Amino acid sequence: MSLVKVSVPNVNLGVSQEALNKQAPGQAVRQENALATLSDGLIKRPPLQHIAFLPGDGETGTAKDVTLADYDGANIHYIDQGENERWVVGAFQDGSDPVLKIWTDEGVAVDVDINPAFYVYDYLDLTVAEADTDPIRFLTVGDGTIVVNPTMTPAKGSVVNGLAMDHFLIFLKVNETSGEWNISLDHDVYGTTSPANVPSSGNVNTDASDIATNINAMGGTNPYIATAVGPVVWVDYSGTLKTVEVKHKNPDSISRIIASEGVKSPEELPAYGKSYELIKVDGNPATGLDDYWVRFVPLGEFISPYYGEGYWEEYVAPVTTVDFGIQYMPHFLVNDGGAWQWQDVASGVDSFNFSLRTVGNDESNPFPKFIGKPIKDVALYRNRLVFLSEDSIDFSESGEFFNFFRLTTQNVFESDPIPLELNYSSATNLKHLLNFGQDLLVFNQINQFRITSETILANSTIEGDLVSSFPSSILGHPVQTELDVLMPYDNGDYAGMYRLEPSQETEDRFRAENITAHVPAYLKGKVKQIAVLPRENLAVVLCTGEKSSLYVYNYFVDQNRTLQSAWSKMTFADSQIEGIGFLGDELHIINKRTEGWFLEKMDFRSDARDTDQDYLTHLDRRITETECSAVVYDPVADTTEFTMPYDITSGVEMMVFTRGSGGGLAATVISAVAGGTSLVVSGDYSATEVFIGESYTMRYDFKTRPLLGERGPYLSGRYQYRTGVIDFEDTGYFKVSVSPVASDTYDYVYTGQPLGTNETILSEVSLEDGQFRFPIRSRSGDTLISITNDSAMPSKIHSMEFELEYNERGRRV
Repeated sequence: MSLVKVSVPNVNLGVSQEALNKQAPGQAVRQENALATLSDGLIKRPPLQHIAFLPGDGETGTAKDVTLADYDGANIHYIDQGENERWVVGAFQDGSDPVLKIWTDEGVAVDVDINPAFYVYDYLDLTVAEADTDPIRFLTVGDGTIVVNPTMTPAKGSVVNGLAMDHFLIFLKVNETSGEWNISLDHDVYGTTSPANVPSSGNVNTDASDIATNINAMGGTNPYIATAVGPVVWVDYSGTLKTVEVKHKNPDSISRIIASEGVKSPEELPAYGKSYELIKVDGNPATGLDDYWVRFVPLGEFISPYYGEGYWEEYVAPVTTVDFGIQYMPHFLVNDGGAWQWQDVASGVDSFNFSLRTVGNDESNPFPKFIGKPIKDVALYRNRLVFLSEDSIDFSESGEFFNFFRLTTQNVFESDPIPLELNYSSATNLKHLLNFGQDLLVFNQINQFRITSETILANSTIEGDLVSSFPSSILGHPVQTELDVLMPYDNGDYAGMYRLEPSQETEDRFRAENITAHVPAYLKGKVKQIAVLPRENLAVVLCTGEKSSLYVYNYFVDQNRTLQSAWSKMTFADSQIEGIGFLGDELHIINKRTEGWFLEKMDFRSDARDTDQDYLTHLDRRITETECSAVVYDPVADTTEFTMPYDITSGVEMMVFTRGSGGGLAATVISAVAGGTSLVVSGDYSATEVFIGESYTMRYDFKTRPLLGERGPYLSGRYQYRTGVIDFEDTGYFKVSVSPVASDTYDYVYTGQPLGTNETILSEVSLEDGQFRFPIRSRSGDTLISITNDSAMPSKIHSMEFELEYNERGRRV
């Protein structure tokens, strides 16, 4: 028989679902409401703090008030633009009548002006199930947030360039002193007609005026209206013009320009014309230029119609749609100097409107590729707005986020919009976009692509490459940590997650580490949302299969070596969590409870402390007495009644503790009726600062396991665990439960300052450092050891050590 000591140097490795003999020392079989930190070891998670009840109705000035408790689905977005500039945005679903709400990070409702009110929030319409399968996407850019519904299919609008081509010009180029100007017009209805010839006077302006007069003076039904403007005769006509002939003995002195036939070059056009009328310019097959259209722009102020001097600018072709359909395009939530607006693509603040097509037609300047296909995601990349559809990616004009059209068809600029289709047969059903360093990553269910450019991002420089092929979730959006990407994937009834990063061995490829390989059946359902706090090396994960819990991933990677990869779970009573996000170091949570929707938060700063205390008071839904609507002392009964800002949850234990300097003392709760708001304690606390909240339990379950040697576990022989020792710091309470198989459970409680020491003061909170020894007396693999803390006091567990007897049956050779 040998007496052996087994050390567990740290307990910050989280949960493992592997076989006991494959688990690393310190890995748990269950870890709830306990964070695995590198600096502090195993600690009780921070308390959930109540911020506000979210009724959704009665908000002065809001265009659409509702009873928010009637809504069951939600997609949540968090806007963090620094202190005092943090908001929570919620798109809420009931299957037929969606609504959008905004609150400050302190839970104050923000009025939203709907513009235009006709469509209200129709664009946000999803079923409750779709809120978890095809969620609304958000992207905040400056003072605006772009909102994308991936179930809506964008379409062209209804505004068409109505400028007609029913005109022609007669351009007198030379002041002729001899000869006559001869005009012949052929119309499909009125046949061939000719106005009286005009003798050359030596002044083209005078001659043009005479030609116009003679055209207007033609007898019979005259389909022509002529106007002289300088040396130009502008002729509008009705019906269909077949030909126009103009003659002079000097053929170079006169030309005719039929709008629909156009000119070979814009240099042929005169500097005179009619306001905003079109002329076609023929393309040049040799240079690859398409046909295009120009319109006449008058100089200075004018009253339409204007005939006079001006210039010609490129314009959109006739009978061409120029706008986007309002109802199914992404919408905007705009903070216009503190006045929030919900607007479509053609209303509200100008800086958040999609630009119209101003030149070309569907061939020379087509609509972006997302027209006719749902937009699945949105991003901002290298000063361009990016929309992702199922098989293509559209980049806006550089610096102009809402322009997806070329500004001219006659030149190619590096700033032009970029329509991109990845040159891979597998680049279909694209789902997610993510900025990663200088690259833009694109995800579908089986592949990851990288968009990049070695120089300025332009049509001629953009590159799209396949960089890895790992399964990826269609719901959970990948997120960036400091140096890598957390990418969820679907795994039947559970979810998994990869840590994706550029490969150090293969250029232009990414490698992936499965960070859930040791917990393959842990994350229930699909990943809905991931919130990361890189400063604390922490990610919080919301899954669809267990919305009363949040999963926590603590990690640490140094020089491409994973030193910590720890999963655990945080549980919450009476909760249906629909949205999470960090605002600063605080995780804000949108939570639907039995009573309705609530905004809550958790402070994940490693140095977080309560005011005038050197620790946190661990109570969920925590409030102070200042948040109660009434605090009343009854001197007859010697009780104090607190009227809570929320209904008391069934099945939870309510606690009251003093706070501030000298705080941490518990009040005796004598009444806390579930479903009500009245909480009564013994004694007079009407002038005392207190914390009030729900008790929650930290739990760390660890199974005794075989002794590990250099070549693996010793599986033969008999192990008898005798005692365990827990090393702790700054701890006020914990309980160790030893549960051998087929035997009773034995509890051993540590309650803070040991009695009999010189510093024992029974009326003060005592947080101590030390070691706690407890008996085990059971065989290896048969015993479950649980460390729990259901008090409001902190726990900080660093390591464990076990003493065991080992009877060896043989020796290894």
